[in-house]
Amino acid sequence: MLSPCLATSGEAMSGDLAGANALLLMGALVKSGAQADFLIANARVTDVAVQAGLDGDELDEALIYAGEQGWMETGESDGWTRITKAGITAGRGNG
Repeated sequence: MLSPCLATSGEAMSGDLAGANALLLMGALVKSGAQADFLIANARVTDVAVQAGLDGDELDEALIYAGEQGWMETGESDGWTRITKAGITAGRGNG
């Protein structure tokens, strides 16, 4: 399963597209009921992303970008992610 905030970018990626996809993801997570500082299962993040039209490399790059922006953090347990207040704010701006 994905670990969005542990992923690292091996190559330079298109920041514009990754950023747009990250905003799309954050907006979809907010619409799905995600709240700041609450844990969300990585599987749920993936489900929401796929419903928003993101998968494969687009999803991976969006997750990396969101982590770099401080919008998402790895949870205390494997398989969990925390959406930050900044992530919720970014998602609301894209809603």
